[in-house]
Amino acid sequence: LGPHLRRHLPGQPGRAVRVREGRPGPVYNAPLDVPDHAAAAVRTGLDVLAAVRERNAAARDADHRISVHVGVNTGRVMAGNIGTPARMEYTVLGDPVNVAARLCKVLPVDRIAVGARTAELARGMSGCRFEDLGEVRLRGRERSIRCFEACAE
Repeated sequence: LGPHLRRHLPGQPGRAVRVREGRPGPVYNAPLDVPDHAAAAVRTGLDVLAAVRERNAAARDADHRISVHVGVNTGRVMAGNIGTPARMEYTVLGDPVNVAARLCKVLPVDRIAVGARTAELARGMSGCRFEDLGEVRLRGRERSIRCFEACAE
């Protein structure tokens, strides 16, 4: 989905990077500040889901359909170039990245799970509403976190 994801970033201030386990994902607010980074990240998720639905509608059969998991989270991360001189990549590391990866599995495919801070910052964005899913337990975490679903309007 990497090249497909990049198509949805031109109108958004995000940067496509590799995050957990080499999976592609957009990053907002790094390396440059983006005032509405949470809304931009949620908008990208909604755009990706719309593109997946459009692609699947045009698919010849079920074997040619794709599905995605989308998790969006906000927090402080370590961001920068990581690797060797022969292979250097810009990436992000930290607990917010791990939480976003775990949020991907909270909902069934083709839906967007959002952390509480992201929902708080993006609340009021046009074309989207946030449904409160309550407290959820994420694998590898001692405490549950409040989670929301971002839904297109």
